[in-house]
Amino acid sequence: MIALVRGKVVGRDGEALVVENRGLGFRVFVPEMEVEEGEEVTLYTHLVMRQEVPELFGFPSPAQLSLFRSLLRVEGVGPRVALSLLSALTPEEVEEAVVAGDAASLCRAPGVGPRLAERIVFEMRGKVGGAESSYARAREALHALGFSEEEVERALSLARRSLGGAAEAEEVLRWSLKELARG
Repeated sequence: MIALVRGKVVGRDGEALVVENRGLGFRVFVPEMEVEEGEEVTLYTHLVMRQEVPELFGFPSPAQLSLFRSLLRVEGVGPRVALSLLSALTPEEVEEAVVAGDAASLCRAPGVGPRLAERIVFEMRGKVGGAESSYARAREALHALGFSEEEVERALSLARRSLGGAAEAEEVLRWSLKELARG
């Protein structure tokens, strides 16, 4: 799997950027973002195989990638709809809409109608605004593993900055453990 693409933007192809890295050009579908040709970018990626054709979706932060993956778990939301949501709304706006039960805000994204917006709110409600519970569960697990309060707080603070509010407990725990292992 391709987890990250770093390179120079050599062109735009519709809703995708062409990013060159060591002579290879990667076509990466991205949310709306201001990028100039020749600019160096780092994109955190998700690979989707559709009818034997790989499609690479990229995001400027791990938090946006995490939210994209959470959206893909909702029935009826494919990669294009998830990308549309993240182009029309910031990750924070998506999370706030889910927490507030504001399906109308989600309908601003092309391809998201009232039914799908309601489904997104319903299926994601416990996963985003419940980020506090995800971090609380990760905190409990880290304490159970014997880490001090200071170590746990430092790791969770860094995890929150890197992963954002849409992260699930398992992802927060995995990220925190890697950070704690680094020291």
